[in-house]
Amino acid sequence: MDGNGDISQQEMKEKILYVYKERKDLHTSLRDLSQAVGKLDIIFLTIVVTVWLLIILSIFGTVVFQSMLSIGSFLVALSFVLGNSLRTSFENIVFLFITHPYNSGDLCDIDGTFMIVREVGLNCTIFVTTLTTFSARRRSTTFAALLT
Repeated sequence: MDGNGDISQQEMKEKILYVYKERKDLHTSLRDLSQAVGKLDIIFLTIVVTVWLLIILSIFGTVVFQSMLSIGSFLVALSFVLGNSLRTSFENIVFLFITHPYNSGDLCDIDGTFMIVREVGLNCTIFVTTLTTFSARRRSTTFAALLT
């Protein structure tokens, strides 16, 4: 508003467009978080089903714990292969749900370049750099790169 007490048609149009943009950004942010929670739900469901299966097999008298020794050695070898991926996934979950420094539609300064957050995922964030009104560059950045 220009401070004169009345509102012009141009000012009304700017305010309506601002409200629409904020509403769109809020919807995108909620969608991104919902997708991340869905992926996290699949990970936890897999763990619960595996534990549940082991309990059910032990109830029905299957010799589960004797074969767990060979499965345990396989899991130790697998931890060397997937240990870094699991650590990175845990850091991403903490960054996304605990730290949560930005939402979709926020303006961020990364390496001296101003970028708009387009999409926030479980493993990375997509930024859009608007150079002119007709050209924009997308940049996908992992959370580990943002922490440094």
